[in-house]
Amino acid sequence: MACLTRASRRNFLGGVGRVALSVGAVGALAATADAMAQSAMKHGSSVQEIATVSQGLCRHGRLKGETAQGSVSVLSWNVQRYDAPWFQAAPWRLRRAGVLRRLRQIEADIVCLQEVLHPVRDDIEVALPGHRWVGVGRRDGRTEGEYAPILFRTAKYRMQDEGCFWLSEQPSRPSVGWDAQLPRIATWVRLEDAAGQSFLVLNTHFDHRGRRAREQSAWLLARETVRLSRGDPSIVTGDLNARARDDPLRTLQLFLVNGALDQRGHAEGPSATHLAGRIDHVLYSRHFARLAGRTLPARGLSDHATLHYVLARQEPGLIV
Repeated sequence: MACLTRASRRNFLGGVGRVALSVGAVGALAATADAMAQSAMKHGSSVQEIATVSQGLCRHGRLKGETAQGSVSVLSWNVQRYDAPWFQAAPWRLRRAGVLRRLRQIEADIVCLQEVLHPVRDDIEVALPGHRWVGVGRRDGRTEGEYAPILFRTAKYRMQDEGCFWLSEQPSRPSVGWDAQLPRIATWVRLEDAAGQSFLVLNTHFDHRGRRAREQSAWLLARETVRLSRGDPSIVTGDLNARARDDPLRTLQLFLVNGALDQRGHAEGPSATHLAGRIDHVLYSRHFARLAGRTLPARGLSDHATLHYVLARQEPGLIV
């Protein structure tokens, strides 16, 4: 197995240049993640202290545990942009009311979406007036093409910083990376809660065709998560077009917990999020523990299920 060179290590940690990391960098990434977690600030309660909050799910709307101090309610959903019949999607005008109703009923603090076009953005912003929108169109960095937006509840969080990057060899500008069919973008925001605790949220959508693009996108996402988090807790969401056993997820799971694999708290819903399997994910750093999670089928609204998780702060060393 090849070793990660000193130059490559600087490239990974410094957040500059192209992503050219091989599978031989796995050990180095894991070590970097360990150091990040150990040196980070300790937040919130222990798993034992929060366990009593996680006693099942409400049938509708909010999950139990959302009122726990320091908890974060996160929704991730590919709302399916296509109107063409060969994608088996009804026009947005027929799905709009149902999609918006679901977003309002769940009442998540942080809403991460994929395949959002500009007219859909307008509808979502009107439906969630208590949330602030972060994100740009992937075609021009403004309004053209799909967004991978993050919306956060302004009454609960203050934005410290935000931005985006493209999943390519030229991440600072609109571009298509590696063997991808389409330009792909990642959106991020640093938030601060009422207790003054900061954390990073990153949302993205990996290419559906390019295998190498998905693998390299995962390395890029890992590098940027380490760089942007500055040792603070991190939440990563998205339609990654890959399952937990696939290489892109194996890369991210070196230092992030996959919510679907987390054994803590309560979970319900089908294992698959799409006909291709569980390709939509909510991952988080070891500063969080799952209180509750659910996968909500979205038949008639989207070809992807809705993911809804409630996470609680914990000491990062508690995860094995």
